[in-house]
Amino acid sequence: MLLAVLIHTWVWAAPVNINTASRERLDEELSGIGSVLADRIVRYREAHGPFRSPDEIQNVPYIGVKTFEKNRQRIQVQD
Repeated sequence: MLLAVLIHTWVWAAPVNINTASRERLDEELSGIGSVLADRIVRYREAHGPFRSPDEIQNVPYIGVKTFEKNRQRIQVQD
C-alpha cells in the first residue's frame, strides 16, 4: 500500500509537457483541466503549433490565470 502511494505521488509530481501530452494525460494530471479543456489544448497546439512557453496555455479558450497558476510548476513545453 505504501509503495502504491509513493508511486502515485511520484507520478503526480512529474512535469507535463503540454506539447506532447495526450488528452488523457492533460485531463488526469493537470488541476482544473477536464476532458473538454484537454481537448481544447490539443486542438490549439494542432492549429497554432507547439507552445513556446508555459504561460501561452492561457491563449486556449477558457484557460485563465487561475488555472495556469495552479499548474505553473507542472507545465513544461520541452523535454
